[in-house]
Amino acid sequence: MKISTSSVTKLAITGVSDMDAISAMIEDFGPGAGKITITCAGEAWTHYWSHMGEHHTMRSFFLKCDTPYLIGKLKSGIERRIGSKDDELLQQTLRKRILEKRREGRIKSDEARELWDEAEYASFDGEYQELCQLVFGSEWWFSLPKEDNPDYIYLGKIVDTVKAAFSLEELQQKKAA
Repeated sequence: MKISTSSVTKLAITGVSDMDAISAMIEDFGPGAGKITITCAGEAWTHYWSHMGEHHTMRSFFLKCDTPYLIGKLKSGIERRIGSKDDELLQQTLRKRILEKRREGRIKSDEARELWDEAEYASFDGEYQELCQLVFGSEWWFSLPKEDNPDYIYLGKIVDTVKAAFSLEELQQKKAA
């Protein structure tokens, strides 16, 4: 068994409007390798990078990266947009596609009218799959309306706040030197 110690830098970030307190802990393991752990409101996100480029510290690498990349590393599998559960948006999306199919001549006017009337009552709480298959085709779920993922937006605000804190800390260190 080998035991070693390392230095961890922890930033406590408070006083940001519409944000809970954020803690960001960074640990550099050597040239181009490091880990960050961010906590906020009882949630935590962490990621280890083994190859950031030998000239990078965890802080400089984090600042260099764009927010969507960092979000993807901190919370694997998170999507920017998710399926909407808004019935009105579903109805609008169905009607738009019905009109497109009618204009393309892919359905006759009486079929379009029938589908249009059914679309008025489409609801995520009810039976909408059969109607969606008739309107969008066999892979209908790809055509369902999407909306911004609130979890993605929230984590993006946290990442941007941590980046701003790193930048501010860097500026303060330069002024002090």
